[in-house]
Amino acid sequence: MVLSSVLEPVFVLVSWSSIIAYHFHLVYIVRRKPLTTTVGITNQVRCKWVQCVMEDRRDILANKKLRDVVDRINLLTIETLRRQSLGYHSQTEKKRKNGAGFDL
Repeated sequence: MVLSSVLEPVFVLVSWSSIIAYHFHLVYIVRRKPLTTTVGITNQVRCKWVQCVMEDRRDILANKKLRDVVDRINLLTIETLRRQSLGYHSQTEKKRKNGAGFDL
């Protein structure tokens, strides 16, 4: 019992230290060699996309498409949260227990 109470803070400290060290390493790599990380590649592709849109003067259509995608994501997120808050999953479990669902 005493050993576990001593080791637990050590494990927490090691865990937090490894997470912090990883993030410092990630920031260093993103700044020094950006094309070796997903973040760097995404930033480069995004810059090229913006330049392409601005050169072709398709910025109005691009903004509309981007807004539509964000609206769809928001709608799906709201629907998911609504179903979870209403207990959608617990209601289906009750139906299954009462024999209204499929037996697997």
